[in-house]
Amino acid sequence: MNRKVIIAEADLAIAEQLQDWLAELDPNFCIQPVCSDGENALAQIMTQAPGIVFLDVELPRINGVEIARTLVKMKEHPLIVFLASSEKFAAEAFLVDALDYVLKPLDKKKIQHVSKRCHWILRAEEMMETKAVGTDETSELRHLAVDKGDTMEVIDCLNIRFIFSKNRYAYISMKNGDCHEMRISLRDIEKQLPHSLFFRCHRNYIVNVEYIKQIKLWFKRGYLLILKGAEEVEIPVGRAYIEILKEHIKM
Repeated sequence: MNRKVIIAEADLAIAEQLQDWLAELDPNFCIQPVCSDGENALAQIMTQAPGIVFLDVELPRINGVEIARTLVKMKEHPLIVFLASSEKFAAEAFLVDALDYVLKPLDKKKIQHVSKRCHWILRAEEMMETKAVGTDETSELRHLAVDKGDTMEVIDCLNIRFIFSKNRYAYISMKNGDCHEMRISLRDIEKQLPHSLFFRCHRNYIVNVEYIKQIKLWFKRGYLLILKGAEEVEIPVGRAYIEILKEHIKM
């Protein structure tokens, strides 16, 4: 698990406070020297290849959003947490797939929440990498941790029917009718799921192929998925994902 952390923050007092909290919350974090400007931050991120980056959105020279735009073009980029004095850049920040957007002055409980999310995502990625080098299909990650504030609820992936995103949240629809809410991108949650069972059928949807009941033709070249136990929901298949659907369901 890549526990290397880079903090890029123009205010040294804020950076030092964040360093202290992270070290206290997870002693296994490997916290690198603070970067106080964007040019230095980008250079250090490229050199050190951290697993987590805390980015001040208003860094001098190169701001945090511009740095993030560069990072997400990489094949494997770090988890990005923005630090900001207002919500001014929030919408722009989430367009670059940020994990979270933390307002200043920093709150320790919020940092603890972010720290736990980083831990679970990095842990899940590590497990998926371990699975990838094996040959046993049953070694796939079977469980997903859902953040419930002070606790993490572990759910069985086999009981997930579909996942959809709305307003920067992912909503997990379960076999028993429950729906779990997570502030996480579909891209990040997709990494944690067994690829033999789940596939992205639309920019806003991931489905469990075991629950597909019907495939309806939609207009001339589109499709809608009807799932077992959720027949009232019609899930669209984006044109870019039709070939992936055909790989999972022989059509």
